[in-house]
Amino acid sequence: MRCPCCGPSRDRLTHFKGGLRNTGDGGSACSSSLTTGSSTLTAGSSSLTAGSSSLTTGSSSLTTGSSTLTTDSTQALSKVVIVARPQNATVVLGRPAVMECMAQGQPKPLVSWSRQDGKPISTDLVVVATNLVIRDTRRQHAGVYVCRANRPKTREFVIAAAELHVSAPPVILQPPEAVSLSRGNTARFICNSSGEPPPTLHWLRNGRPIRSFRRVKTQSPGILLINQLAVEDTGYYQCIADNSVGTACATAKLTVIVREGLPSSPRHLLAVPSSSTSVLLTWERPQHNFDQVIGYSVHYQCVAGSYNVEYQFVVSNNTVEYQVKELLPHTEYTFYVVAYSLLGASRPSNSMTVKMLEDVPSAAPQMSIASISPTDIRLSWTPLSAVQSRGVVTGYRIEYSALDPGTLPFTPSGTQTDLHALT
Repeated sequence: MRCPCCGPSRDRLTHFKGGLRNTGDGGSACSSSLTTGSSTLTAGSSSLTAGSSSLTTGSSSLTTGSSTLTTDSTQALSKVVIVARPQNATVVLGRPAVMECMAQGQPKPLVSWSRQDGKPISTDLVVVATNLVIRDTRRQHAGVYVCRANRPKTREFVIAAAELHVSAPPVILQPPEAVSLSRGNTARFICNSSGEPPPTLHWLRNGRPIRSFRRVKTQSPGILLINQLAVEDTGYYQCIADNSVGTACATAKLTVIVREGLPSSPRHLLAVPSSSTSVLLTWERPQHNFDQVIGYSVHYQCVAGSYNVEYQFVVSNNTVEYQVKELLPHTEYTFYVVAYSLLGASRPSNSMTVKMLEDVPSAAPQMSIASISPTDIRLSWTPLSAVQSRGVVTGYRIEYSALDPGTLPFTPSGTQTDLHALT
């Protein structure tokens, strides 16, 4: 192995192997050095010093004056870390959105985006640097997006996810339509809307809120029913859709037509309970155009509670009474009657509100038993609901039997009692 050298003075060349000087005779030494002027090369520490500069090949550090640069001969790999994670965001429809994701590692990781639901990312989304950018947000852009940082040429990766919500102001998809109907008919308005979050619908009549009552009902989604139309129902009806982003509305006009020759309303309606579940209705014929009457409609509903749906029955014109059956005991109902001719309906009669008679409870209360001593037992029970009690509960009777049957007298209207001196 030859190593020629040259210089202004006669230098001595020494070979080293494994950090030891090769003497040429098969031996070696540890601390050989070559000195030329102010320069020294030492194989043991593998350093070159020239003036104030030094180069060390072991740690590969170069020092010049007061500055030092270190570069490992085999640069160490660093772990892939997402330093800026995407955040959940809510964006209004049509506005831009940015999902940020920054990752660090050595070598530089590759960043990619996907949807958690497996759907392909829309083609109008772009990646700028490592961020996902949506210039014009649409509803289909809503979802959970996953940022993935991958070490090149390996299967090592980390992920971070965030959800994008797209809010949208309400839009009326199906507005209510203007309608003209004869008195006594039923008007039905339909209003469908969309938005995010889903809008809440409510109705106005001539600018004032509409609330459900005897003839007017609001149903979901966006249906307004007006039964037994009267002249005073004429007006402008508005469907209002609201959410946290905005409001939309649509208007329709209702015209109630009153034709000449219609019968007047039935007179002197009376409602008398005949049992706990039935009522006998009686009325007198209309005062005007009674000879044009072809029939009557009987209407009733609960005054309060969850059973306030209005029911109606058709009665022939040759009778002025009707028995309503299958009502709830101890419940208030409102009744009225309408007369019909070939031209249309009359105005409703006067309304009557009556409370049904009481009846025996439909079920016994649920009872629990606990022993409080060797000879005493405590009985507890839950009160009956209004539907089950079918009236006012005035007391409870408790029966028990052992070897000799016994009966306790009525107890006050409570929900607990004790039995003493049992054997």
